[in-house]
Amino acid sequence: MELNRRYVYQQNIEGRTKAVEVESDFKIAIKTEITYLEEKSNGDRRYFIKEVEYELVQYEDAVLTAITEMTNKICSIYKELDITVNRFGDIQKIHNLSHIKKEWEKVKDWLTNTHPLESFKIIRGVEFELTEEKYMHKNIQYMHFIYQYFFLLGRSLESGKHNMFKKNQMDQFGSGVVIPIKISSQGKDAEEGKYEKSFNSEVEFSSDMVKRLRESVKDYHMSPYFSMEGKYYFNKKKELDYSGFSIKEELGKNYSTRSYLEMKLIEII
Repeated sequence: MELNRRYVYQQNIEGRTKAVEVESDFKIAIKTEITYLEEKSNGDRRYFIKEVEYELVQYEDAVLTAITEMTNKICSIYKELDITVNRFGDIQKIHNLSHIKKEWEKVKDWLTNTHPLESFKIIRGVEFELTEEKYMHKNIQYMHFIYQYFFLLGRSLESGKHNMFKKNQMDQFGSGVVIPIKISSQGKDAEEGKYEKSFNSEVEFSSDMVKRLRESVKDYHMSPYFSMEGKYYFNKKKELDYSGFSIKEELGKNYSTRSYLEMKLIEII
């Protein structure tokens, strides 16, 4: 990736959720610019990331749409991020905190006026997050673009090379349970001198995790299921050209979600 050039990605996310008797399809389209600013002596890298467009193309359930509207408004305070990540893409520092806090004041006014009752606890949560940078790091790490773009950062692209590593994934139903997943990835040469990297996952649920997930959906006998798999393609310069992966979670018969995330490099400026 060349320094100080803007790489523009189009990301499309679609899927289906089920919560008790309500089933909803959703589609989201996001355009994001990422600029590689510098590489530090310890291997950390600094990036500027700007969300250019965000469109909720489809969301069928009215209640979930309202929640999504509030969530998206809160996430808008992170539309511009100046961050340093380590060689595996984990956020180490946020450099534009003052800008983020200014944007939050605008969003807080909107929440207070538009959703005064529903947003009370949400506002308190965000206020706490903005005083504890480690929680900001964690939440930003799960934002759609950052999660997908940095997912395989630092892993070898060498043909036949096998990588085993661990990642944390949040429960998709908002319980706050962190699901540790084991990722197995393998590289191979693709067409026209490109590189392909595929991966799949394994999850070992601890008894405490199962207990908390059961309590979250009030199903005390269900067995949770979670899986991820996908592929990444890199060009000759080892710049990300394309990524597509799926996430599936089931918490018994009444709660399930399946989503597919696709990202394409559409322009370099």
